[in-house]
Amino acid sequence: MQLLPIKADAAVHDPKRPSLPPLPPIEEDTPAFASLRLRSASRIPSTRPSAMPRRPSQRPAPFSVPPAALVPADIDLANAARRVVERSLSVVRGDVVVIITDRKHRDLAYAFEQVVAALDANGVVYDLNDHESLPLRSLPPDIRELLMRAQASVYIAGVDTADPSFRRELIEVVVKAKLRHGHMLDVSRRAMLEGFTVDPVRILDATRAMRMRLRSDSKVVARSAGGTDMTVTFSDRYRWIEQTGAIRPGRWENLPSGQLVTVPGRVDGIFVADAALACARILTNLPLNGTPIRFTIENSLVTSVACTDTHLRSEVENALRDDRYGTRVGNVIFGTNIGISRPSGELVCDQTMPGLHLGFGTTHASETGAEWDSLAQVVAAQAFADIDLDGAPIMRAGRYLV
Repeated sequence: MQLLPIKADAAVHDPKRPSLPPLPPIEEDTPAFASLRLRSASRIPSTRPSAMPRRPSQRPAPFSVPPAALVPADIDLANAARRVVERSLSVVRGDVVVIITDRKHRDLAYAFEQVVAALDANGVVYDLNDHESLPLRSLPPDIRELLMRAQASVYIAGVDTADPSFRRELIEVVVKAKLRHGHMLDVSRRAMLEGFTVDPVRILDATRAMRMRLRSDSKVVARSAGGTDMTVTFSDRYRWIEQTGAIRPGRWENLPSGQLVTVPGRVDGIFVADAALACARILTNLPLNGTPIRFTIENSLVTSVACTDTHLRSEVENALRDDRYGTRVGNVIFGTNIGISRPSGELVCDQTMPGLHLGFGTTHASETGAEWDSLAQVVAAQAFADIDLDGAPIMRAGRYLV
């Protein structure tokens, strides 16, 4: 689960579509890597009618990072970008792909641009920092026009360059234009490398395997060495959301992917966030720095927050009080990204790490069918959990047994 915007796509598997072959590794001395490293950043003309030439604009031309920015040490970064472009977004030759970014994320945007070029697709990079007044509060007309001509798009920028209202407009255009969109809000280089180590098909398989074992009245007991000791009971009143990284036209997902999300029927016990935590109040990670946060929960309501860092505890308490129902457990999240084996300290990655995580406040009511919702949003992730489902072990030390 990601910070605003909060909607997410439920991936649907098409049994008629043939399985995709596994990604070949990119080695430094292969033509594939040479193509990524040495290819010019110029756009490759498309023969598709939808890929119209870019209209002259008064704004500066899209930046192009020199090829030296992608060095042999970045083979893993190139592989991660390939998994997003080829597997999640299903980009093919002739597609127009709009990459919206900022200066902080230029090296990551460049990796995407080079992968798109290697596929003989049209990559158009839009730098939000070309605008003098930031953060942007609405979607500029030139971005809207580019998106209406595209088949896929990637948003990879920080929280300080665009307001939530901008991102909401962006998603509305994505749905209207039937794009395949990957939303990567404030994804760092580390999160990029750790969050895309496996093919989305494997994440889909892990998510579906977990979903098949859950009944409408299932009970989960989660414990951890960090101090978590919590019982979650589910309800048939609420739907499940699957986020697997397989994105269809007119849909979008927060990336990295790998989540199975719902609204719980009831939660009781102790939850210790010792991996990562973030809240919509400040739209960023709250660094735990070895100081885990302990939530005491009774009947799905937070009754107390404990942390040795008093400033951090105060920030979390204020975030929970931001709106009605802010202290209520809004989401239970099963992380299903089996490529992540350890916490990174960044919620965008750690909330997909195998384990059981919690979201307070927001319920994603339009997706889950919850009868209540909240503007408050605090998401907390734990590491190396032991989980029992209906009395049977399904995870030990953060590794699935199913």
